[in-house]
Amino acid sequence: MRVSDYIVSFLEERGVRHLFGYPGGMSTYLMESLSGSGKIQVHLAYHEQAAAFEAVGYAQMVQEPVAVFTSSGPGATNLITGICDAWFDSVPVLFITGNVNTYESRGAHSVRQKGFQETDIVHMIDEVTKFSCMISDPTDIRQALEKAFYEMTEGRPGPCLLDIPMDITRAEVIPEQLVGFKSGKEGTPQKKLVCAAETILKKMRGARRPVLLLGNGIHTAHVEKEVCALAGKWGIPVVSSLPAFDLLAFCAPYSIGFIGAYGKRAANIVLEKSDLVISVGSRLDNRQTGTDVSWFATKAELIRLDIDEEELKLTIKEGETQYRCDLAEILPVLLEKEFSREYQEWLTVCRKIEEKLDSYDQNEPVEFLKELFSYLPEESVITTDVGQNQIWVPQAMDIRKKVRILFSAGLGSMGYSLPAAIGAQIASGKPVFCFNGDGGVQMNIQEMQFIAREKIPVKIIVLNNHSLGMIRQFQELYFDSNHFMTTEGCGYSAPDFSAIAQAYGIPARNVSLNEAKTCAEFLMCHDHCLINVDMGNRTYLKPKSLYNKPLAYQIPSLPEELQDELMEM
Repeated sequence: MRVSDYIVSFLEERGVRHLFGYPGGMSTYLMESLSGSGKIQVHLAYHEQAAAFEAVGYAQMVQEPVAVFTSSGPGATNLITGICDAWFDSVPVLFITGNVNTYESRGAHSVRQKGFQETDIVHMIDEVTKFSCMISDPTDIRQALEKAFYEMTEGRPGPCLLDIPMDITRAEVIPEQLVGFKSGKEGTPQKKLVCAAETILKKMRGARRPVLLLGNGIHTAHVEKEVCALAGKWGIPVVSSLPAFDLLAFCAPYSIGFIGAYGKRAANIVLEKSDLVISVGSRLDNRQTGTDVSWFATKAELIRLDIDEEELKLTIKEGETQYRCDLAEILPVLLEKEFSREYQEWLTVCRKIEEKLDSYDQNEPVEFLKELFSYLPEESVITTDVGQNQIWVPQAMDIRKKVRILFSAGLGSMGYSLPAAIGAQIASGKPVFCFNGDGGVQMNIQEMQFIAREKIPVKIIVLNNHSLGMIRQFQELYFDSNHFMTTEGCGYSAPDFSAIAQAYGIPARNVSLNEAKTCAEFLMCHDHCLINVDMGNRTYLKPKSLYNKPLAYQIPSLPEELQDELMEM
């Protein structure tokens, strides 16, 4: 059996049903083998970066491995942004790159390159993969594949990469003689889990104002139902990080909002007023804590549950309680424990804070999206790009609406939303609403051809403020409104998106900010389409934290008497 055939049969056995990629000379044997597969559907992207994001969107929806293939040289290097995205957001993706024949490679020589398009991709991405290697012996293929699949899902998930020279791909192997990989996986002892659960509950009983903080690790561990059951059992206020925002709908009676630099004011204030924060699967990066961690939840004790030991080494609060554990192991133990204390008085304070802040921070983009989201069906899937649109979507979404929202959270890559929407739709089978800014959508706009070719039901919404809005806002705050390279007339411009979509054969329409219902009707009338929303050229994100200031004091500033009243409640 050829190595390329073995790879395909292995992927089939592991349940891989979709593969994204782009052809190239060094991947032709793998392509030939894939053409004979009756179980794997291969999807042609129009850029390797987009193929990576499509796989990321797919894996984010189902939290199971998916594969990407490309050729050597630029085919491999174009993957790097997507590999980084999968690494930072803990997404299990297997990247398979072709490379030049072993007899064409530079080997131990110090020349830059010997073979055409020869590139050492393995060393380039070693720090942003859980496992990467070049296959130099065809008999290593089984062990490498098994190790890659183990590493992608064991502990904190993440990407792996196998680089396979062309002569290795076409080499013959005998499957029965190939050596496998042994993992030696061990779970956390039950006694340790019970001890941790008892300590957490003891601290809960001693707290007057506890808060449950949800992180993206809940998605990666497949424990969404368990966390929501825990929130209901404890009956305490719930906040989230941005990428875990969609979990709040399932904890709706107790949910406040997402925290952080652009978070909901009420959520940041509730966090500051708490005396115990239990962080579940959140790495508590500086977008959540603020640039100076000493300002984070200053009155609270902190308990952290995280599977990544390295994340726990970044201490947030002196004396914090840490548990390195798999959420899938510890949450059932917590749910088994009896807990009867009520926190109704604390919940009442939280609701009063929300009521007093209800009229603040309104702006036209958010109001438009609020109305648009009222027409979206439950269980919708939403992707956002990076920039102002990424923040407006959760700000506008009804916290009780059950949707799945996908972000490029850790890397924050523009150009993510459109290809990720394609992958998410293929994974879920549901219509996907794909939100973009006029800057980010241009970075992978060629994937409209993918949507048109395979008739993927992705509905593209371009929130067009004719600028790179988030950077323009920084320039106004810190650089005396010098809009260099960010606005029309200052080095930036955007095309007619409706005309481009129609050229791809995708129905399109232009709307204004007072046409949310018209926008919704158009979206619902088409399987795939594009809406270009003219937002003017002066859009802003608010509230927003300031450097070296507590998250509870965002700008625009509240009236001093109201801020004091909220902090004293």
